Amino acid sequence: MSRNVDKANSVLVRYQELQAEEKGGYKDFSRYKRPKKVGSVRSIKEALEWRKQVVKELADKITNIYDPSLNDVQIEELNDRLNELYKEKDRWDWHITRVLHGTRPRRDNIVSGKIIKGKRYFGRAVELPQVKLLLKQELESRKKHKSLVDIKLIEKERNTNYDETSRPSQELMEFETTWTPLLRKHYNKVSGRISLDSDSPPDIKDMERWLVERRKQKLLKELQL
Repeated sequence: MSRNVDKANSVLVRYQELQAEEKGGYKDFSRYKRPKKVGSVRSIKEALEWRKQVVKELADKITNIYDPSLNDVQIEELNDRLNELYKEKDRWDWHITRVLHGTRPRRDNIVSGKIIKGKRYFGRAVELPQVKLLLKQELESRKKHKSLVDIKLIEKERNTNYDETSRPSQELMEFETTWTPLLRKHYNKVSGRISLDSDSPPDIKDMERWLVERRKQKLLKELQL
C-alpha cells in the first residue's frame, strides 16, 4: 500500500513539474539526466542550467578526492572523472558563447588542479606514485630545457659583445696573404732569420717590425731624406 502511495505521489510531483514548466518555464534540472550531446541544447537558459550542474558535481567530487579513506584505485578513478567533468564544462562554455552567442559564464570558484602532461590531478591524486614519477620527469625536463636556453643566451651574448679588437687587422690580413714572400726575402737578405725554403710564416713580432720599417722607409721617401 505504501509503495502505491509513493508511486502516486511521484506521478503527481512529475505532473506538477510539467505543468509548471509549460506555464511558467520552471524546470527542476536536478531531476533530469544531463544531455550527453551539448549541441542538442538550443536554449541559453537551459545550457547555463546544465553547466551549473556540471560545476556543482565538480565541486562535490573535488571535495571527495581529499577523503583519506580512499585507496589509490578509487583516487585514480575519481580523478579521471574530474577530468571528464572539466572537459564537459569547457564544451558547455564553448557552446554557450560560440554557438548560442551568450555571455561568457563567470569564472567558477573551483580548484583547477595541477596539470601534468595535459592531464589534471586533484587533491590526493598528486600523491600517487605514478604521478610523482611524472612530476619528477617534468622537473628534469624543465631543468634540461632551462640549461639549453641559458647556453643559447650565453652564446648570443658572446656573439653580440664580440671584441672587434681581438680580430686581426685588415692590414695584417693583407700582409699575411700578399706580403709574406717579400718579407721572407727581406729578412733573408738583411739578417738571414727566415729561409726562403721555410714553410712557417713570420710571427707577429716579425710582422710588426716589418711594418714599422716599411712605414719608416715610406716617410723618408716622402721627406726626400
